[in-house]
Amino acid sequence: METRISVLPKDIADKIAAGEVVERPASIVKELLENAVDAEATDIVIELEEGGKASIRITDNGAGIDPRDVETAFERHATSKIATLEDMYRIRSFGFRGEALPSIAAIADVELMTRRRGDLSGVRVRVEGGHLIEAASAGCPEGTTFLVRNIFHAIPARKKFLKKDAIEQSYCLDVITRIALAYPDIRITVNQNGKTLFKAPKTRDMAERIALILGADFNKRILPVEGTHDGVRLHGYISRPDFTRTSSKSIFLYVNGRSVRDALITSAVMNAYRGQLEPRKYPAVVLFVDVAPEEVDVNVHPAKTEVRFRESKKVYETVLETLAVALSRSLLSATSTAEPSRPSPSFSQSSGSSFSQPSFSRSGRSDYAVKENPYRYFISTGAAKPVYQPVPEVPPARPEPMALPVGPASAASDAAAETEGFLSSRDYLGQVGGTYLVFAKADGLVLVDQHAAHERIRYERLKEADARHSLPSQMLLLPEVIALSPSECALMAEFEEVFQRIGMEITVLGQDSVAVKSMPDFISTDVATVIRDMLAEVADLGKTHAPDLIKEKIFASLACKGAVKAHDRLTEREVIALCEDLNRIPNAATCPHGRPVYVQFAMKDLERLFKRT
Repeated sequence: METRISVLPKDIADKIAAGEVVERPASIVKELLENAVDAEATDIVIELEEGGKASIRITDNGAGIDPRDVETAFERHATSKIATLEDMYRIRSFGFRGEALPSIAAIADVELMTRRRGDLSGVRVRVEGGHLIEAASAGCPEGTTFLVRNIFHAIPARKKFLKKDAIEQSYCLDVITRIALAYPDIRITVNQNGKTLFKAPKTRDMAERIALILGADFNKRILPVEGTHDGVRLHGYISRPDFTRTSSKSIFLYVNGRSVRDALITSAVMNAYRGQLEPRKYPAVVLFVDVAPEEVDVNVHPAKTEVRFRESKKVYETVLETLAVALSRSLLSATSTAEPSRPSPSFSQSSGSSFSQPSFSRSGRSDYAVKENPYRYFISTGAAKPVYQPVPEVPPARPEPMALPVGPASAASDAAAETEGFLSSRDYLGQVGGTYLVFAKADGLVLVDQHAAHERIRYERLKEADARHSLPSQMLLLPEVIALSPSECALMAEFEEVFQRIGMEITVLGQDSVAVKSMPDFISTDVATVIRDMLAEVADLGKTHAPDLIKEKIFASLACKGAVKAHDRLTEREVIALCEDLNRIPNAATCPHGRPVYVQFAMKDLERLFKRT
C-alpha cells in the first residue's frame, strides 16, 4: 500500500524530541542540576520519590530566572546563552538555561518557582502535557525550585522500560556524584522519603571532596596529575595500579567542567596503564581536561554526554603522556620502598560441595625433579606458588611426560565431545607463559587455560553447595566497614537479602558505607574488592534481576576471585588435582563468563602449520 509523507503533529514531534534528551529520571536530574550550577548556586537539595520515577524536586539558591522569561523558558529552542551561530562554538556553561525544560515538560508535569536575588517576590508556573496551566506571582526563597511529577505518564511505552526503584535511584545518584566531584564548593544533599541518601558538604579542595564521595580507600591510593601541552590543560587524580575496579564506572572524565563519556580520553587513560593492570580491570580516575571552548564541540549528543575535539590527537597525547609519567614515578617510588612480597593463597581441593578455609604459605621450590626432566626447557624451574593443592594421593614425579589419571566427566557441550575423561590419556608437557597447560594426545595437542578451568570448577562447586544449602559462612572477628559510592550503597540495600542467602551478612550504614559481619569462608581476597565487584556484576540487571540470576552473577564473580591467575606457576601435583576436578564437573568447555577453558589442535592442524599437507 502506498503511503504519503506527512509532517508529524506538534505534540508527537515534541515527545519524540524529548526522548532524545530525557531517557529516564536521571536525565531530568542531570539537566536541572546542571542548570542550578550554571545559576551559580552554592546549596542544592534534591528530593526523589520511587527512585525519581514518581517525582523529582530540585531546589537551589542560585540567581533565579527573570519573571519575564519564565514562560518563554518552556518554549522550544529558548535560550539565554546563544545569540549567533558562532556562540555555539564558544560555550562556557553546561547548557542554555531553559533548553531542557520543553523536553521535560513534554513528558511530565512541571512546577517552577523562582525568585531573583533582591526581588520582593517570585513567580510560580505550572506546565502539564506541554501546555502552560498557570503563571502567577508567589512568595518563595531566592533561587529556583523545580518539581517534576508524573514522569512519562503520557508515554506509557517509555515508562514500562524503566527499571526498579533502586536501579533508577542508582542512576540518579551516579549523575549527582559526577557533578559533586567537579564542584567541591557546592553543597549537595539528596533525600528520599525523608531519609538522606547522599550529602556532600562544601570542601576546601578536590581531594577532600573525592575522599568524601569515593571513599578513604581510594583517597589513600591516588596520584595527583597535572600537565599542560599546546593549549590542553590536564589535572585531577588517578589511582595507583594496585587499586582497580571491574568496570569503567569509576572513570570520571570532565571537559571544561562538563561530565562526559569520551572514548578518546578513556583510551588514552587505559593505554597509560597498559601492562600494569590485570585483564578486565579498570583504574579509578577523576580527570579534568580544559581546552579553549572553540576547540571542542559539546553538541554532538542531545544530552551533551559526548564531545568532539578539533585536534583530538593533541588531547590524546597530553592525557597519555601526563598519566604515564605520573604512573612511572609512582612505580619508582613504590620500588624503592617496596614491602616483602606476600604469599599466594593455597586453595584446598574441594570434595563435593565443601570448601575449606584458604591457608597462606611461603613459596617453595617445585617438587618436580627438574634436573631429571627431559622437558626442563618447557617447565618453569623457578619457585612454584602452591595455588591449587594436590589431591591426597598423587603418583610421584617421573622424568617422562606424565599421563594424568582422571575420572569420568559429564561434559555438556559439543566442544567437550570426549565425555569419558576429557584429559584422560593425555601427556602433560608443561606450562606456556605460566598460564596455559600443554597436553599431548595421539592425534594432536590440547591447551588448557588454568584460570578459566579453575574458575569453572569453583563456580560449579558453589552451585552444588547452594543447591544443598551448605554454603559455609564465618563471622568476622570485627565487622569490616567499607566505603562505597552512593549508587553502590543504593544497590546494596536493594540486594541485601540476596547477599545474605549466600552467607554474606552486610548492613548498610548510611549513604556511603556498609558493615560486613560475615562472609563465605572460602573467600580469601580483599573483602572490599569482593563487595564492589559483586555490585558491578548486578548493577545492570534491572527488571530481570531474579534471585537465581543474581546468585549466578555473584557466584561467577566469586569463582573468578578465588581461581588461580595467569602467570601463577603450578606444580605437577597441582596440575593433576586441577585436571581431575575438571573432569568431574559439567560444562567444562567454558568458564562462567563464556571464555573457552581449552582449545584443541588436531594433527592435521599442526601439519598445516608446518606445511606438511
